[in-house]
Amino acid sequence: MKTYRIKHKIYQVLNDKLSKKDFEKDIYFMAEVNSLKLNSFLFDLVEINYNSNTFKNQLLNVFNKHSTADEYLAISIFELSKLILDYNNINEVFEVVKVIKDKCVEEDFNYQILTDYYICYENYSYRKEIGHGLSTFELMNEAKNIARKVFDRYTKVKEFEDWLFILKATVSNTSNYEDDFSYQVKNYIIGESLGFRSEKDIRNDFKSLGLNDYEINESFSKSEEDLIKNAKEKALPLLVLGIVSTFVSVAYIYQKDKVFYWPMLIHVLLGPGLIYSAILLYVKSLKK
Repeated sequence: MKTYRIKHKIYQVLNDKLSKKDFEKDIYFMAEVNSLKLNSFLFDLVEINYNSNTFKNQLLNVFNKHSTADEYLAISIFELSKLILDYNNINEVFEVVKVIKDKCVEEDFNYQILTDYYICYENYSYRKEIGHGLSTFELMNEAKNIARKVFDRYTKVKEFEDWLFILKATVSNTSNYEDDFSYQVKNYIIGESLGFRSEKDIRNDFKSLGLNDYEINESFSKSEEDLIKNAKEKALPLLVLGIVSTFVSVAYIYQKDKVFYWPMLIHVLLGPGLIYSAILLYVKSLKK
């Protein structure tokens, strides 16, 4: 008799994923081929009154008597991961991920697998609230990768008949959460600054997400060096193009045999315009 399978079936009955009739039939079949005297777990399951309105409470009491809260948690993570793999709609997937994320908070981040799901949901929330970060494809892939690794651990569960292998797994397909979130915040600041949004508006974005002034100041400080580098990379090509365009325009105008025409005026104005844009881009990015 595989005890881990019985515990799985109990979880399914308690969560209406397996009918009471099918479970009761399985229990009585196992009772016929196994000695109840040698198996107190099976004996307690047979003793349940499955016709009672409180049979689920009785069933849960038997589970708790022969198992731990961590085993129940592990089975629930396995079942929820199955749903994540089955769903193809991002909203459905992350409704399930949120359930696991809440369990992570309840367990005070004691298990890496729950923490990975927590980070995954935070990435989704970041994208949903601000519009930056991982793409929809990347978010779905991240969630399903964690779910697949949960299933990889199920082979150990079957081998050792121990559901705790689900929680013992170190499933880490993301970097440290604080570093990962800081990276996303930094990139958002750079992108918005180069788009000429004011620092005040950007700070309000992050305050709306619950970041305090210290965290925001740290993010701006870490962003400054990359911001200047990014500005140089964007401004330099504009500057070069503007100088070349201006030189060509002036050279054309001073050729006596050439006739002036209106499209050429646009070309003349384009050069100084590009130079001005490059300077403005660079100066704006240097403002804290």
